[in-house]
Amino acid sequence: MHLNNQKKTKITDQELSDIIEKHSNKLYSIVYRMIDNHDDIMDILQETFYKTYKSIDNFHGNSSLFTYMVSIAINETRQYIRKKKKTLFADINIDDEVLLSSRYPSIEENIIKRNNAEKLNNAIKKLPEKYREIIILKDIEGMKIKEITEILSISVQAVKTRIHRGRLFLRELTENNIERM
Repeated sequence: MHLNNQKKTKITDQELSDIIEKHSNKLYSIVYRMIDNHDDIMDILQETFYKTYKSIDNFHGNSSLFTYMVSIAINETRQYIRKKKKTLFADINIDDEVLLSSRYPSIEENIIKRNNAEKLNNAIKKLPEKYREIIILKDIEGMKIKEITEILSISVQAVKTRIHRGRLFLRELTENNIERM
């Protein structure tokens, strides 16, 4: 299936099934980092796939289909948050491998690392939405700046500024809360 970077006017049922299978886990991961309710995430993903299917003629192939779908998913998540009128952000789980990356850490070191990861997760949840999105997409999901500009429909300079400010906010929130490892 060659939907990436191609103008498309219609998706077959099989292509839609392939798209869902290929992208659902990664989209789930992105939305999960913004809200904490599995059923709501599944509703958002369903709406994302439906809107992708219905608006495929708006996909011009200037970016990847995945980037197009992430922008739909983020917009759907924003709508969800506005409807709920409260922030419902889930913990950002940092893999145990990252936490336990030193060769033979002591039990005490492991507890400190886990505690610091929890504090970092809480700090990320406290960031203003526009910085939280950027930090999640860039620093956690590892997306390129160009992809983020396409997803959020903002300029490269705006992305770079938000990354910088988001990291400063995060540093400020964690400065006295995270022990040195």
